[in-house]
Amino acid sequence: MRALTFYQPWGTAIVSGPKRIENRPWKAPDKLIGQTFLIHAGKTYDKDGAESIRELWPELPEDVPQGCIIGAARLVAVVFLRSNLIPQTNFFEPALSPGKQRVQDVTLVSCLGGDQAPEAILSIAEKLSYEIDPWFFGPYGWILDQVVAFPRPADLKCRGYQTLWTPPGVLDWEIGVQFKEAHAAA
Repeated sequence: MRALTFYQPWGTAIVSGPKRIENRPWKAPDKLIGQTFLIHAGKTYDKDGAESIRELWPELPEDVPQGCIIGAARLVAVVFLRSNLIPQTNFFEPALSPGKQRVQDVTLVSCLGGDQAPEAILSIAEKLSYEIDPWFFGPYGWILDQVVAFPRPADLKCRGYQTLWTPPGVLDWEIGVQFKEAHAAA
């Protein structure tokens, strides 16, 4: 199973909070659509991001895990944002902070089921074009579902990497155990 590293507290906002779209400067590989991937909390803490997250999710914990795998999510679609408000030249910095974007043009790039995609997924791009998702600032939005938080992330400590990566094999058994526990608790 592949993993993706997130600055904290962005990863926590996904596994324990309401964030269901991940902003990336690159499109997810098509083979990842419909697949579950692990969410790794990096050791970098984004203080400015934490302030933005708290505006949208006041329950954000003060202390969040870092340097470990904290949960998992399934990628169901990828959308692309072309902002009509501010040209975005540096895709590593959002054109506007989360929740502040006002006009957007969203294109569905790929989704679970391809041409036979469920209506709920096909409506994502259209919905995002009219209703501003406060978590989405692009340029690519990875739409997530089936999110689980692992009960003991401290047992899943490992180094993170840029882009998608494979966790050390020594964690496979513990990841499996925590998946089962997380699903049983849901």
